[in-house]
Amino acid sequence: GPEAAMSGATNGFHCYSCHGQFGAHAQLFVRFDVDGFWNEAATGLQNPDGMPGESFDGLMASHLVEELAASESAQMLGHEVANLAEAAAVLAEHEEFVRCAAEKILVHALPLEAGSIDRRVTRGVAEGLRGRSPSFQDLVVAALTHPRVVSTVAAQLRGETR
Repeated sequence: GPEAAMSGATNGFHCYSCHGQFGAHAQLFVRFDVDGFWNEAATGLQNPDGMPGESFDGLMASHLVEELAASESAQMLGHEVANLAEAAAVLAEHEEFVRCAAEKILVHALPLEAGSIDRRVTRGVAEGLRGRSPSFQDLVVAALTHPRVVSTVAAQLRGETR
């Protein structure tokens, strides 16, 4: 339990203090095992023979008290949500979602580092998709075909520095 984790006997106070901050979001995943498969029978209870945070059968323990451990409800961006699907809907409606998704796509698809992309580019991608509910494919196409991305990649392929 928390006392053992904070005592230093296992992970120590610093690990516990950080992990405790994202417990509310972790609750959304309490019924998913370590391979990402849904398990209706998940209890969210701590396995007394396991490491702190470990439940049974490849599942993780909840940070909540026993009566609430199996609950999938949480908060996302100040909204009460019943489960992961509702949390994803709240997240996708946030004003920064499309811009942030475009940034992640560019970092993944191109030899770029997180934080190295000019926000004017990702804001431009988001602006071009405003008023739509873009699919992942829409996001990829919009990010990779943004004029500044295309001209920068083309210049790099020609050996020019930009």
